[in-house]
Amino acid sequence: MSHEETETNELILVVEDNSINQRVTLLQLDELGIEAHAVSNGLEALDAVSATRYALILMDCQMPEMDGLQATREIRKREEISGEHVTIVALTAHAMTSDRVKCLAVGMDDYCSKPVSLKKLAEVLRRWLKRPLNFDFTESQSDAKNSEAEAKPVELDILFSVFGKELIADLLVDFVSEADEQMEALREAIQSKDLDTVKYLIHDLKGTSATIYATELSELSFVLEQYAHGETFDWDVINSFFESIEIAWHKVRNYLATNGYSDPVVSS
Repeated sequence: MSHEETETNELILVVEDNSINQRVTLLQLDELGIEAHAVSNGLEALDAVSATRYALILMDCQMPEMDGLQATREIRKREEISGEHVTIVALTAHAMTSDRVKCLAVGMDDYCSKPVSLKKLAEVLRRWLKRPLNFDFTESQSDAKNSEAEAKPVELDILFSVFGKELIADLLVDFVSEADEQMEALREAIQSKDLDTVKYLIHDLKGTSATIYATELSELSFVLEQYAHGETFDWDVINSFFESIEIAWHKVRNYLATNGYSDPVVSS
């Protein structure tokens, strides 16, 4: 494939281990009129890049087996030999300046913090792609509705405005099923005082709940994640945080049940 052909091929690679986040990003790209492939970790990304020429890679930073920083380093090493350069945009749940510096230091070209709204994604892609997008940059319906929306366990109106009701339905059902498993696994990890597993699970829950606009659940998960990464901590405090997260999760689950996306929580 020639360099000219590569520039007209706007195929994007999404590297994201969380299945809900991965599907949301693919839906967003489809809404923007962009074709994409998806893989679940850095090792799979390296295989994909070896087989296909991509115009841009959306790279999650925290993944099992090989994270986004390691994968980017390896891609850049290979490009030293090939002389090519694929645009890599970091997707991360962290918004600290130091995290941006780390991403750019390993060779990433840009940075986008989660949750990634359709407008935010469109703005990033507009900077790097050589083609028009199916997006009106003069007005973002999702952002307008977001600012006017009342506080709800899940901002369904925003999701529907971005993806449409039909497209988001299966994803929400899957989110409930996966989050049920995450909450049970998190409870067990706390009981067994397995801090590494707590950190991994709460990070995943924070990201997924932010993606579906379950704001309270995401914010509480963020607080627990920050505490778990602190220099000192108390398991009683972690238990207290988890109780608040459970309450928020029950609100989310019951709210989705009222809208037909799960069965309600039955209190024991």
